[in-house]
Amino acid sequence: MSQQLMTFMQQSTPGGALWKLAPGEALRLPIGPGDREVHVTQGRLWLTRVGTPDAPADDIWLTAGDSLALDSGSEWVAEGWSETSFQLLVPPCTRTGLRFFLAGLALRARSAASMASRAQGRIRAGDSMASSGALQ
Repeated sequence: MSQQLMTFMQQSTPGGALWKLAPGEALRLPIGPGDREVHVTQGRLWLTRVGTPDAPADDIWLTAGDSLALDSGSEWVAEGWSETSFQLLVPPCTRTGLRFFLAGLALRARSAASMASRAQGRIRAGDSMASSGALQ
């Protein structure tokens, strides 16, 4: 059985990494963590979302200038149908999303500080197993 080594060209551009596929070349795209966006800069790209028993595979065709949002945790196969180049981008965080993220982070920090304070108070009050004589 012969194995063919496929090489994919990736180069950095001001907008992010640019992937190039020759006609018929395929590339597996596991997405995540976080959502991504594929943007075709040249040629025609055939995307197939890997199916599951609950959701069959999807085939999507994109041409130069087209973009598609890809959900975190999804898996795709990209194939060039001509000399194709595309970018796989991280969408910008929305102001609302950032606000929720920071609020959640602050809440976790307050919760951790509260738990540490309670633990420290228990140790001072003699609630630890060592100070009560339980450990010998």
